[in-house]
Amino acid sequence: MQVTTVTVPDLEYLFAIGIDFESEPPDWFNIYFPKDRVKGTHPKAVTMDKFMAWANIKAMIANAGKRGGRYSRFVDFSKYELMQHLSLYLLHGISPSPQIEMKFTDQNTDPVNGSTLCNRIFGKQGVTRHKEFKAFFGSVNPLIPTPPTSSHPNWKIDPVLKHCMRVAKEAVILGRDVSVDEQDIGFQGQHKDKQRVTFKKVGDGFLVDCLCSDGYTYVWYFRNQVAPQGWTDKGLSPLHARVMSLFSQLPDENYTCGMDNLYMSAKFAKVAMIDSRKNILIHGVTQQSRGIPPCIYQEAVTKKEDLLLTRGTMKAAVLVGDSSCPSLVATSLYDSKPVYLISNACDKVEWTKKERKLWHKDKGKKVNVPFFRLNVIDQYNYNMGNVDQADQLRLQYRSTYWLRNRKWWWSMFFWLFEGALTNSYVLYCKFFQ
Repeated sequence: MQVTTVTVPDLEYLFAIGIDFESEPPDWFNIYFPKDRVKGTHPKAVTMDKFMAWANIKAMIANAGKRGGRYSRFVDFSKYELMQHLSLYLLHGISPSPQIEMKFTDQNTDPVNGSTLCNRIFGKQGVTRHKEFKAFFGSVNPLIPTPPTSSHPNWKIDPVLKHCMRVAKEAVILGRDVSVDEQDIGFQGQHKDKQRVTFKKVGDGFLVDCLCSDGYTYVWYFRNQVAPQGWTDKGLSPLHARVMSLFSQLPDENYTCGMDNLYMSAKFAKVAMIDSRKNILIHGVTQQSRGIPPCIYQEAVTKKEDLLLTRGTMKAAVLVGDSSCPSLVATSLYDSKPVYLISNACDKVEWTKKERKLWHKDKGKKVNVPFFRLNVIDQYNYNMGNVDQADQLRLQYRSTYWLRNRKWWWSMFFWLFEGALTNSYVLYCKFFQ
């Protein structure tokens, strides 16, 4: 049983790692990308010390510096220098430029894209040093053997993926209402797992199924990873098998999860409630072929006069005779076209009275106008957008805006980087509200 209906910071965990009421916003981001390994740090935590070691090892393997090679003037990175180069992408998200190297120019020389602060910090060798950073920065120990891509497609980013997910789960007490949807990671290069994405603003790249709450990304599962065999052997599709893997990582029981028509079906509603062993109640819009009973089908109309008579027609059906899933409800509502919903998270279906402000011509101002909305649609509207909210916050100041990513793992790293910023922002706001 959850102790809260909304997602809140886990104060015990935060206080244990040094977060308090005097902590600044950067301290909250350091939860996900800590500078140092201190007492109590998780043994598999990825700190800036590790990033520094991996970058310098890659440079050593490439014979950079006095050893010769392409970068003959290379000197080892310090962790603070790596932090400075990563911070450039934060600045780029706030003030994007066609090339990030333009930030090294003094603002008197380039008033639009230049940065006096970056010019002073990085000096004359800023451009060269940043090229070395992009060449040698890595998210995995280059000395470990490379595993097969069939079983470890994201191995170049695996340590950071696991670290950020562990921290994301430990830093909050998850509320009752969650949602599952996909997030898009834009990628301009060539990769066998790259997908064509026309329904997202970011464009083509990698898709990842995420479970979020209140804009906080809790757990995720990349679609280029092999779906859990334990669930596919039970007849689930790879998509639903990944979602069941996300459900298995929930810390408690009795969650309510919103989904769109890509995920939702009557069969999966029963599986999530029974087989997940966590009594997950799901709800959302679905397609007519995903378990909607014929008794609530509604034929589409094309004539305007027929639409006026048909609009607002509602039908509902309840599953009976199945003691394992007694609360499965299917509804259809005719709006501009038939809309079908499935839910086992509602105890009744009714019209609820709402209000919205509309312009009143005679009064010359906006007035409250009552209207009615189906309660299952109201629940879906308010509890489905958690992933979209996280996406919106993440993309508001995207670190790689205008930048062409040709390293596949580089795109995934900055998705984590931006996700950590978003999560730390959500935690910060909830902590001080």
